[in-house]
Formats: sequence, structure tokens, C-alpha cells
Amino acid sequence: MKKNLTGVFIDGDYLNYVLRKEFDSVRINLLKFSNLLIPDGELRYRTYYYKSPPYIFMNADEELERLENFDRFTHSIKNLSRFRVREVEIFRSDGQCSITDLNILMTIDATLTAIERKVDQITIISSSLDLLPLIRAVSDMGIPVIIYHGGEIPYKIHIAADETVKITEDLVEMCVLRNESLEDKI
Repeated sequence: MKKNLTGVFIDGDYLNYVLRKEFDSVRINLLKFSNLLIPDGELRYRTYYYKSPPYIFMNADEELERLENFDRFTHSIKNLSRFRVREVEIFRSDGQCSITDLNILMTIDATLTAIERKVDQITIISSSLDLLPLIRAVSDMGIPVIIYHGGEIPYKIHIAADETVKITEDLVEMCVLRNESLEDKI
């Protein structure tokens, strides 16, 4: 019997924001978190994790240390089973911040995964309105789209997705890191 496969697409900056704002900056195990998002009886095809590196403006020691920590963190995620890390530079040469590139990369990865029928369901951790075309396109292909979010989400995301699920304290508690090693943190 064929098992259904779910693709998980995590906006790391958004997840960090939710964990900081709603869960007192708790650190979680991303592999466990990804696996808990998969419905019983289904399998995780792959988790794509999108994260912007810290912006280095003046090469100050503190900035370089943040970049080294980021590199260690992303290296540890790359070693997790069925994980792909997509690093996205969000600062342009004019100094203005843009998260559009992250959403474009997520849209490309999720759309290709859906078009190639590698998954039976897509789970996205984000609430960006930039993802509306992705949600609508994948849903129109007959592939359910589940959105996990913190707090409130835009109404347009809520009605475009097949299902929206608030990230709960119970879910986060099941993933909290008890070990303080940097490689396991988010």
C-alpha cells in the first residue's frame, strides 16, 4: 500500500518570530517538529527550511559571531534526514530589506514538488500574503495545502488554504530542546 507523502516548507524567519513572540524564545528540534506536522499514516517527503543569514554591515566581531553561529546552525540542519536548507540573502545593496526572495524560492520549490507529483500534501509554516499564488496553484492541482501559523493570519490565506492550524503550546512543548547544544537549536 502506498503511503501518502507530505512536503514541509518552513519559513525559518517566520517560525523564529512565532517562537520568540508567542513561546518565550524557546528552542525546538526541527526534525521532531517537521515529523509532528505529518498526519498519522503518512510520511514526510522532505522538509525545506528557508532562512536568511544575519546581515553583516561592518564586519564587527558581534556580527561575525552571529554569522558563525548561523553557519553552524544551517550545517546541522543540512545533516538532518530529508532536509534541504535554502539560505536567502534578504538585504539588497541599497540597504533595504526584502523577504520577497525567500517567498519566491519557497514558491518555486513547492510548485515544482507539486507539479512533479512528489507529494500528496503540502504543509507550509508561514503567513505571508506573497504565498497566495502558491497556495492557490497547488490547491488547484488537487494537492491539499495546510498552513501552520502563529497568532492571527491574513483572511485571504485562511480561505485559500485547505486547512489552517495554529501552532499550539502542546506542539511546541513536544519539540522543546532539553539539550543546549547549538547544533540542535533553532
